[in-house]
Amino acid sequence: MDTTHIHLLLDRIREAQHMQGAMLLDIAERQEDALRFLQAIFRGVREKPAKPSPLAGLLPKVAPLTLAQYSASALLLLYVLKGGDILTAAQMLGQLFGGP
Repeated sequence: MDTTHIHLLLDRIREAQHMQGAMLLDIAERQEDALRFLQAIFRGVREKPAKPSPLAGLLPKVAPLTLAQYSASALLLLYVLKGGDILTAAQMLGQLFGGP
């Protein structure tokens, strides 16, 4: 290889390095924009007081009912396992929770 080819290769390498540097600067600018955007969202979330969920008042009322349903179902399962009739157990469960 003569010196002309070496100079051309070095010029191409230098141009590629300049292009990579420009791309890295562009990436850094985009990351700064994204960081500013996230900080603005974070500030907005911190400044607004949290609204209570409409379901928050419902949970204390529903939890005991669910526990009662699980307990009744477990008792009826024991009834069936001890030799009781499954249809009678289902009918008792339906009557217990407002069924026909």
